[in-house]
Amino acid sequence: MTKMMARLEDGVVVNLIQTSNGTKQTDTLLDIPEGQQASIGGNIVNGVFYSAQPHPSWTRGETGWLPPVPKPELADTWDEDAQAWIILPEPPPGDTVE
Repeated sequence: MTKMMARLEDGVVVNLIQTSNGTKQTDTLLDIPEGQQASIGGNIVNGVFYSAQPHPSWTRGETGWLPPVPKPELADTWDEDAQAWIILPEPPPGDTVE
C-alpha cells in the first residue's frame, strides 16, 4: 500500500512523494492525511495543508484561501490590481470557444 508525503523546507512544500507504508514521518517529510491535498509552494498550518497563496490580498481561512471580496456566482477570475472579480462576457450565439 502506498501513501503520499510532502517534503518541507522552511515550512513550505517543496516535493510530493508517493511512498510505501514503511517510510517514516520526520520533521521535513510529513504524511498527507487522507482527504487533504498538498501542493508545491503550499504549507501546513495546525496539521492542515494549504495550497500556495493565489494572490497577495487573499487571507487564509479555516478551509482554504479567501478573497477580500466574496466571489459572485458569475465571476470568472480575480483582478488583483483592481481588487475585484471579473465577469467575462458570453460569446455571441454560434461562436465557438477553442
